[in-house]
Amino acid sequence: MTEFEQIERSILAASRPEEVFGVLKGPAASRLLEGTKVYRRLARIVHPDRAAGRSAAFTRLTAFWETAKDRIRRGIYGETTLFEVTIPARKVKGAVVPEVVYHADRLMVAGLAGWYEGHDQTRRVWLEIADTPADNEFSVVAAKAVELMAKEDPATVERGAIPKRIESVLVGGRRVNIYAAPFPDQRVYPLSEIMAAYPDELDPRDAVWMWKRCLGTIGFVHAQGFIHGGLVPSSILVDIQSHGATLIDWGSAAWKGELVKVLRPRYRALYPTEVTERTGASRSTDLYMLAMTVLVALGGDPITHALPKRVPDAMARLLRGCLLSAPSHRLDDAHDLHLEIDRKVLPLFGPRVFRPFHMPPKES
Repeated sequence: MTEFEQIERSILAASRPEEVFGVLKGPAASRLLEGTKVYRRLARIVHPDRAAGRSAAFTRLTAFWETAKDRIRRGIYGETTLFEVTIPARKVKGAVVPEVVYHADRLMVAGLAGWYEGHDQTRRVWLEIADTPADNEFSVVAAKAVELMAKEDPATVERGAIPKRIESVLVGGRRVNIYAAPFPDQRVYPLSEIMAAYPDELDPRDAVWMWKRCLGTIGFVHAQGFIHGGLVPSSILVDIQSHGATLIDWGSAAWKGELVKVLRPRYRALYPTEVTERTGASRSTDLYMLAMTVLVALGGDPITHALPKRVPDAMARLLRGCLLSAPSHRLDDAHDLHLEIDRKVLPLFGPRVFRPFHMPPKES
């Protein structure tokens, strides 16, 4: 394993800035100076120029450093809770709702916003926090999208495929969306972190169930007229114990035919031309991006679409059927594709049994 791969894995596996920058001693000025040295050293190692197309660690490192600086200035660097969001007691429909304090415990992923795992007095929660006040509009879009879909089919939200919003609040000018954690007893992993843990390639038997979980959700989303518009590795949270998956980062959501208004630069190679050239999105837009994400997870080439030999031909053909240049020529029905995987791919893996998935242990 190269130095880049070692540092990349440690950053993506970390949940708090303290796990990246270590113990910083002395007054705030000394802590900031020492932390800056650590940040710059790590940034040189994981900078995207060192590995084309692999910038997730650099993005996460930068997010951790911004959080670390804020915690140092507030004198709470080293404490367990990353930050708190307090919503005072208020009246809702004539009833008094007591004060609630949400604690952010772990950064899960840095996407259109930072996604944190946390808790209040009684339950586990997820917090989606806009990076800057200028990004609030994407958090508003995200909240509206999940609200509309929850009204159409509450069961899809209850089983964790789409996050269930509890409430939203402004903190320091930044919008915070608070969601109920759909898998409260398990740790979830962004697909980007899973891919970093398996840098060579995921086993096709594991990639296929992750693909199917996302297709099941996207089929429902498309039936409501929505396009996610940003199905990249950082927007898929995977519960490896129950084989569940939640799609997040709905700030790029659009109605069918609308423009996808935001593009994540580090994943530009995964976007189809209708996004990069700003023409209308369609159902095939989501299937393209999801197929590209699965292809890269399998060790495939995002430019040539070549796949390792261990990927069954039937699986490769279905992936490439989603990746044709012209949107009208691609596969565009998520439910049909799900059935095709069941019919043509799963039988190649033998009897259908639950296949445990494990993340490799962190290296010390």
